[in-house]
Amino acid sequence: MNSIRNTAAAVAAAALLAACSSGPHGSHTAASAPPASTASQSPAAGASGTPGSGASGSPAGTPPGATSAGPLTMKQAGLAYRRIVGPGSTIAGKLSSTASGTAPFSAFRTEALIYARELRAEIGKFHAVRWPARVQSRINTLVTAILPSDIRCLQAQAASGSFTGVQSVSNSNQNCTVADNSPIPTNL
Repeated sequence: MNSIRNTAAAVAAAALLAACSSGPHGSHTAASAPPASTASQSPAAGASGTPGSGASGSPAGTPPGATSAGPLTMKQAGLAYRRIVGPGSTIAGKLSSTASGTAPFSAFRTEALIYARELRAEIGKFHAVRWPARVQSRINTLVTAILPSDIRCLQAQAASGSFTGVQSVSNSNQNCTVADNSPIPTNL
């Protein structure tokens, strides 16, 4: 995921790969930066949610019409992907607002840990889907490198104790660097 370094208010979309569109998840490193700092933009994220069902009652990884016999079609995969990342996008938005400097650090810490939990849940949801071969390598990168780095960065920021500490973590933590340079696309 890309993040907004040095400012929590700035949120922008970024592409993961040529086949992907802009990112849904907001940057936790950006969201954690104090409001007085300057911004380097990245995608926004965040929505809280639970693994769940679409309007049809199908699980997030199994869009209507999909069978467990084979991989999803690209259209089905796109729908499943958006259902999986949607809740995280809402949470990332809340995190960004909390990090803007108007809320106490304790509120930021709470939102960062909620977002980390949601990202962990997303990893499980991504593993539950049989993705088309065309996107499988991007999904593998997302669940094995990008999301785990985002989670570890969020945890380090939450443990930093202050917005100044968050800024320091954002600028020096290797996981935050990976998160800053790896967008989570909104669509496949």
